Amino acid sequence: YLISLHTYMNITFEVIRESEGGYVAACMSERIFAEGNDLEELHNNLSYAIDRKFEGRVKPDPSSVQLMIYRE
Repeated sequence: YLISLHTYMNITFEVIRESEGGYVAACMSERIFAEGNDLEELHNNLSYAIDRKFEGRVKPDPSSVQLMIYRE
């Protein structure tokens, strides 16, 4: 049997909405950081950062990525 590692990998980001605007995200289990002026830009930058971090390895399934958003 082949078991996908995607099933067991969860990536959680703490996202801070800064008072001056914009978002900063830091992964709680990996060294992954990203920022964006809005949530769409943050999403794109997180996707890129995750792809770079897991380059050459099994990448987490997008549904396993969680964002915990806080206001500064």
